[in-house]
Amino acid sequence: SAIQQHIDSVFEGFYGFIFAKTIKSALSSSKPDFGLVKKDLSEWWIVEVELGKHSLEDHVLKQIDDFRHGKYPTLTFAQYFQKKIEERYSTRINIKRLENMLTKHFPYIQVIVDKQKEDWKKELSRRKVRLCQFENKKNGSIRLGYFSTSD
Repeated sequence: SAIQQHIDSVFEGFYGFIFAKTIKSALSSSKPDFGLVKKDLSEWWIVEVELGKHSLEDHVLKQIDDFRHGKYPTLTFAQYFQKKIEERYSTRINIKRLENMLTKHFPYIQVIVDKQKEDWKKELSRRKVRLCQFENKKNGSIRLGYFSTSD
């Protein structure tokens, strides 16, 4: 995808990778599209890329709630992040620092959608989810337009 191709330029200061791990919550499970780990290992993000035609209630919020209430076993996820980052960036990552980040910080969540969705703002804001619009430019570059999710 275009976001995958440009992940390093769009999310400067972060290690970005395809998130192929399922997040399990008490009621169901979902698989996010991307993971981001801040290069200073101070925070991490789950990124979900959505089409505007998807149902907010039946599709998007179900996934978001799985991510918000998911179980993130510290060692399992630290090892997973370490492997993904070291493979993609050819850099060594300290497993203990990853464990510390996972213990202290629940993931931030971001939804990227292909068109402006005014009706999504309130519900995502209520869940403290960052919402932005994805634009694929004609010259092959991409742009993420962040807009406020506050009332």
